[in-house]
Amino acid sequence: MRVDVKPELLLWASERAGRSIDVLAQQQSFRKLPSWISGEERPTFKQLEKVAQATYTPFGFFSFQSLPKNLFPFPTFGRPVTNIWAAKVRIWREAVGELRRAIEQLNIMAIINGIVGNNTHRKLDVEEFRGFALSDDYAPLVFVNGADAKSAQMFTLIHELAHIWLGESALTDAGPATRASQKIESWCDRAAAEFLVQWVKNDLPAGFFIGTDDLTAISAYEEIMLWVQRNSQYFDQAKAKFATEADGWLAAYVMAYDATIVTNEQPRPQSRNCVLLSDVCAQFNITSKDTFFMLKDLAIRFEWKDVS
Repeated sequence: MRVDVKPELLLWASERAGRSIDVLAQQQSFRKLPSWISGEERPTFKQLEKVAQATYTPFGFFSFQSLPKNLFPFPTFGRPVTNIWAAKVRIWREAVGELRRAIEQLNIMAIINGIVGNNTHRKLDVEEFRGFALSDDYAPLVFVNGADAKSAQMFTLIHELAHIWLGESALTDAGPATRASQKIESWCDRAAAEFLVQWVKNDLPAGFFIGTDDLTAISAYEEIMLWVQRNSQYFDQAKAKFATEADGWLAAYVMAYDATIVTNEQPRPQSRNCVLLSDVCAQFNITSKDTFFMLKDLAIRFEWKDVS
């Protein structure tokens, strides 16, 4: 089945994705791309689907009679919101806030919330979802689960933003029935990872991250990891997940230097599918406090000021 498609749409899709026509035409699937653009031949339905995949373009756009309007330009990794906002941050909380504001400057609504409605007793479960994206030509939106760690929120913000770039709505870290295709998810993961790598390399001040070469912390980390791996309560998947995350190192540094962890995470000593930081703290007698206790200990006060 041959498809009538406007040549300018093929050119637009390639340029928007930063893919050269000459480079694409070197691939077997697109060797006839120049003849499709010249109008000498027409692509088949499957060939046009492959063009859509290669240029990250919603397939329906190729049925348009003119170029789509009011769409966000397809970005090179790490470029749309980097450099300007990053110089302002000192800690993760500031980084998440500045990144969210930078995304909103692109006319994309960015919401971070960790509770259901206004009910502070109903916390959103990170194991159910980390975020979602709603693609719309006029009111695109990204939502990030605020109950997640700040570093994870950074990754999710860019991951969901990548879905908006692709014109795809998606629910991240949900079940198979609601997840976008694995190819799209992998691409969005790579986009988020590349963005954060460039941010770390080019924009963060020296000393922002603590290294993992501290011998005292390494000793504490080994002790924590041995306990996790030998604990028959946890599923293997939970142990593997904990080994790839930063919570173990955070607990190790706090244990090594007698510091305090600030977390709103509640202990779940019977949990089998997740190794919680709060349970690690309880096991190793690591001092942990929630945000409200921290504010109280620091004698921080918030005063209402009428600016009218």
